[in-house]
Amino acid sequence: MRTLFVDIETTGLAPEKGHVPLSLAFILDNGSEDDTERKSLLVNVRPTADEFAKADPGALDVNGFKSYDAFNGDDWVDPSEAKRAIVEWLLQHDVNSESVKYVGQNPTFDLRFLESFMGAELHWLDFPFVPTDVIDIAKRVASEKGVKFQNFKGWGIARALGVEEEGKLHLAMGGAEAARRNYYAAMRKLAE
Repeated sequence: MRTLFVDIETTGLAPEKGHVPLSLAFILDNGSEDDTERKSLLVNVRPTADEFAKADPGALDVNGFKSYDAFNGDDWVDPSEAKRAIVEWLLQHDVNSESVKYVGQNPTFDLRFLESFMGAELHWLDFPFVPTDVIDIAKRVASEKGVKFQNFKGWGIARALGVEEEGKLHLAMGGAEAARRNYYAAMRKLAE
């Protein structure tokens, strides 16, 4: 079964409070750590000034988007363009609940924002709505294999499993890559 890793950076913790996604990253592989042909998509969504004004300062501290000017570059798109790009990518790669396992680090958080942002489009795409959480797998490793974790954040999992950290973890693609590395490291450990 293929594996889809997702990470989303947002303006806060709650879509119901007007917080929105800023950066959405998707990595699709063939279900193997060694997949050299994996596909990826990064979409940076330009928030409105009002959405940015509602942002939780703590969330902006985490992801580093401190000024509205940060969203003026060419790599930022309006929400409608972002949705279109995501739908096209998911369709192009036949991402659906029958053929894809959805994995992330705290994926229920990301899924809440993805559902809020995408709306009905996500449902008619048959998106895999039952996520696998790398954190839960790491806790199994701790319980079954006796591995000591300083914490169950991405970096804590990486260090305990000997995974080399790469990239900026508080950007969506770095988070999706970290989830992928940690997932396969944890699965290897469970198989020992």
